[in-house]
Amino acid sequence: MLLFLFFNYIGLTVLIDKNKVNEKKLTELIKNQKSIFIDYETYLNNNNATLSNIKKSYKKDDELVIGQFDTDGRVYSEYGILPFQIMVSKNEFVKRSRYKMSIVIKEGVVLVKKEFNTKRKAFFNELFSVLTLPNEILKPHIHSFDLKNLIIYKSLILGDTLRNVIVKNGGKILNADTDTEFKNSSLTNTQKINLILKRGTEIIKNIINENQYLKFEEEIKKIHHAGITNLSLTFGNIILEENTKNLIMIDYESTLLHKKRTLFFHYCKNNDLLKYNNIFSRNTLVESVAQELIKRDSLKFSSFYASINFGNGFFIGPFWDKESGIGRWNFFNKNVLPKIVYGKRILDMGTNNSYLSLLLIKEGMAKEVVCVERDPIFIERANLVKKIFNWRDDVDYPIRLIEGDMFDFTNGKYGYDYDIITFFCSIYYLEEENIRKLLKYSAFKIPEIIIQSNDGTRKDAPENKSYKSSTNFLIETLKNTGFEIIKTYYGRGFSRPIIHARSKVYFKD
Repeated sequence: MLLFLFFNYIGLTVLIDKNKVNEKKLTELIKNQKSIFIDYETYLNNNNATLSNIKKSYKKDDELVIGQFDTDGRVYSEYGILPFQIMVSKNEFVKRSRYKMSIVIKEGVVLVKKEFNTKRKAFFNELFSVLTLPNEILKPHIHSFDLKNLIIYKSLILGDTLRNVIVKNGGKILNADTDTEFKNSSLTNTQKINLILKRGTEIIKNIINENQYLKFEEEIKKIHHAGITNLSLTFGNIILEENTKNLIMIDYESTLLHKKRTLFFHYCKNNDLLKYNNIFSRNTLVESVAQELIKRDSLKFSSFYASINFGNGFFIGPFWDKESGIGRWNFFNKNVLPKIVYGKRILDMGTNNSYLSLLLIKEGMAKEVVCVERDPIFIERANLVKKIFNWRDDVDYPIRLIEGDMFDFTNGKYGYDYDIITFFCSIYYLEEENIRKLLKYSAFKIPEIIIQSNDGTRKDAPENKSYKSSTNFLIETLKNTGFEIIKTYYGRGFSRPIIHARSKVYFKD
C-alpha cells in the first residue's frame, strides 16, 4: 500500500510515495538557492598537516569522510584536527544513537552528510524545510540528496555550535561529563536537564550580546512566517557563525510545515517561543503574555477602543458592532477599500488605535500607512496593537505612528510623499473652517483622498458635529476645495459611507 504525502508550498506540489518523488522539482529548488559552499582547501587552509593527509586520500570524483560526529557533537577524524570542532580520539568517541552525521568532501567542497536510515519523515522534513525557506533566512543550504538511501548533504557553516562554545568555556553539559556526575544522583531527568540548561545559559549570556539575540529572534520570526514550527532551538543545533557572529539554526528534522495559520500553527509557534525563552532566559512575547496585555488594556481602556480582533478568540470592544473597529471593517470597509489602497502609501489622520489603518496593510495590501493621532493614550494603544499583530503574524507591518494634530499637515510636519490621505470618521472633529483649509491644502499635496462620514451622529451633538459629519456636507466641501468625487460607497442599513475623491489641482513638487 502506497504512502502518500502531499506538500504544497510556494506554488510547488510534491508527491511522495515509496516509489516516486518529484525529484526534478526538488533539484530545481536546490539550484534556486543562493548557496556558497566552501572548498576543502580553503576550509583547511591553516592546518597543513590535516590538509596534506586528506590530499593523499581524496580523489576528485569520490566522496571522502574526513570526520564523524559523536552523540555530544564532538568529532573524530583519522586525518587530524578539523576547524571549529571539538576533537576526540577513537576511544573517546561515543556513537550517535540516531542519525549518523559526518563531515565529508564531495565535488571538492566540505559538507555535512546526514544519514536518516529509515526515518523518511525526518528526511523530508529537513529537505522541505531548508529548501522552502526564503534565501534571506540564515540557514544551511542543501548541496544534494540521495532519495534511495535517505541522505542529505548540506553546507558546513563555519563556526562553533553553542554547545561547543559552552564546553570551550568550561561548561559541563556533555553526556560524557554528566553521565558520571549523575550516575548515583537522586535528581529526576527534568531536574538534570534544567541543571544543564542553567549551566549553559550562565555561560552563553556572557558571550552572546543583546543585538545577536534580537537578530536571531528576527530569524525565528521569519521561519515561523514561512509556516515552519517545532524548531529544535537547543545549544547543539545553533551555530555561532565565525565571521558575522550571527546565530544560525542548523537542524530541521523535527519541524512541522503548515500551509495555513491555524490554531494548531499558533500553538506550535507558541511552544517554540516558550522553549526558546526557557533555554536562553529571554522574554520574547508569547501567547500568555499577549493575552494578559490584551486583557489589561481591555479593562483599563475599553472606552477608548474601536473593537479589535486579536485572533485566537481575543477581542477588545463589541466586535459585533458594525459602526466601529472590526465590525465596521468586516461589514463594509473591506468590501470597498482594498481595491483603492492596494500598493499605495497612505497618510491616515486621526487614527485612533490604528487598527483600521493596520487592516489597510494586513488585508487591503497598502504599501505603507503613516498614522497621525493627537491623543497620547490612543498612541499608547496603537503601539500595543502594532506590537501584538507584528508578533501574531510574524511580520513587521509598515505602519508608523506619529503623535500630532491633523491640522499640522498644513505646515509640512508629516511630509507629502503619499498616494492617498484618509480620514476615517475623524475630520469632522475639526472646526468647519479648519476642515475647509485642511482639505484645500490636501488637494494641492496629495492626489487622492478617502473620507468616511457619519450620517448617524446625534442631532444634538455639540459643535454642530452632526452637520460636519454628514455625507452631503463632506461631498460639497470636497468639491469646493479642489476635489472631484470618484465614487461614494453606501451600505444598506449602514450610516458611515465612504467618499473617494481625486484632486483636480494636485501638483507634485
